[in-house]
Amino acid sequence: MEAGNSVNQIPWEVAQKIISPDRLESYIVQSHGDRELAVSLYRWNNELSAALWELISLVEVGLRNTIDKKLEERSRRLGRERYWIFDETGELGRREDANENKYPYRDIYTAIGRVRRNEKLVSPQQIISETTLGFWQQLVSSKSLAIWPDLAGAFPFAPSRDQSYISELVKDLRTLRNRISHHHRLAPRAVEQGELIILELSKAIDPDFSLWLEGISSIGEVKGRQPGFARPA
Repeated sequence: MEAGNSVNQIPWEVAQKIISPDRLESYIVQSHGDRELAVSLYRWNNELSAALWELISLVEVGLRNTIDKKLEERSRRLGRERYWIFDETGELGRREDANENKYPYRDIYTAIGRVRRNEKLVSPQQIISETTLGFWQQLVSSKSLAIWPDLAGAFPFAPSRDQSYISELVKDLRTLRNRISHHHRLAPRAVEQGELIILELSKAIDPDFSLWLEGISSIGEVKGRQPGFARPA
């Protein structure tokens, strides 16, 4: 490709200003100085991120719903009056002073604040919809082992009831999610591992869920469209 002043219908100077030279540097190296190819590779990375993001969003919803179901079953079994998300017993680290709330209850407190700012009814489902993936990661982490015996049932198809198996998958999912949300470059291996993490976690919830995600995934198709390098005439 010829490195002219315009690349993919955007002047190189504008591409540098909008994307930044630092973000474009690795693509320039990969394209051996071909500016047009560098911008194409940057856009292709965004396509890969979008393909992964679709699967992440679905598995994240599936994760919180399966955990929600099991924790509410547990709450009813223990004879608790309020929905588990309100943490009436302080099991998730609540303190008297709101400013001293411990995680993961602090995330619940923050989610309640968002619901109120949005002028919505402070209902369990509204609160849950405002929680972050980090909150659900904490629920399956070693810090919440007291609830794991009940929570393990949220992943009936996991290869074992070992808490660390699910915890590691959710931690890796969150790392991938954060990397994409910060618009970082995704190495080919990171894409492959990311898809594997998503499919393993969804399979632990329900194999049919995993098969569905695999079937709708556009990652393979996007990978097949990787911009190539110019060949000499």
